[in-house]
Amino acid sequence: MEQPFAREHAMLRKISDLLGVPIEFFLASSLPLNSDLNTQQCLRLWHEISTEQGQKEALDALRAIANAGK
Repeated sequence: MEQPFAREHAMLRKISDLLGVPIEFFLASSLPLNSDLNTQQCLRLWHEISTEQGQKEALDALRAIANAGK
């Protein structure tokens, strides 16, 4: 049986690996969600994704994380 949130954790792991930060970075309550640095880093990484499939996977992962936080 699959563990609860296993899929979301795997997606978060992919994103944290891409950004070069630990998963805990996303879970910190003091993380400034609207910081310019975070936005710039996301945009820079987005432009480094060279395939449509890679961009689709990144968007799917971000949507799942956003939806899990609602």
